[in-house]
Amino acid sequence: MSGVPTSTARDHLLLLGLDKEVLIEDRSAFSPVQFGSVRPRQGDAVFGVVAGLLYANAVEWVVHRYVLHGLGKRKGNLWSFHWHEHHRNSRRFDMYDPGYQTSFLSSNGHGKEVAGIALLMAVHAPLWFVSRSFATAVVLSGVNYLHRHKKSHLDPEWAKKHMRSHYDHHMGKNQDANWCVSYPWLDWLMGTRVVHPLPGESVG
Repeated sequence: MSGVPTSTARDHLLLLGLDKEVLIEDRSAFSPVQFGSVRPRQGDAVFGVVAGLLYANAVEWVVHRYVLHGLGKRKGNLWSFHWHEHHRNSRRFDMYDPGYQTSFLSSNGHGKEVAGIALLMAVHAPLWFVSRSFATAVVLSGVNYLHRHKKSHLDPEWAKKHMRSHYDHHMGKNQDANWCVSYPWLDWLMGTRVVHPLPGESVG
């Protein structure tokens, strides 16, 4: 016996789809391009970025309102630095907060803010394995928050032009409004964007 399938055996293989040529064709159908590590489509990446930016903005709104103000107004707790240090300095020095001149490793409000944002970014980092675009947008939103918030309290004139809603949050009559820091997207949606007219400015 040569081991070569007889015509009858080959006929059975063909019926079962086990012919060599068929097997090669079938393997190509399950190539990694289709079923392996598929790169996300451009539309999915864009959706992930947009969703990540909106999610980060919503986190700003919720944490600022319910944690930094809701809990932070009580003296002696972990979050009291925000109201009793940061808001006090901002009102006293017309938006300027000297705490942002210190190192981000300091134990004052600036240092605690950086530590809190870094912790939030670390918690969300594993989402990279679910959606790279979403996780990237969330982490970069945290970096952007730290940069813009610090700059707004070191350069109040810049804040008036580029972070007006946050300027209004600190300098307006109602400090329990304008919860978003980086951009006022969720404030617009939730009706918590309150404009504080500057001298000589009218609200139409």
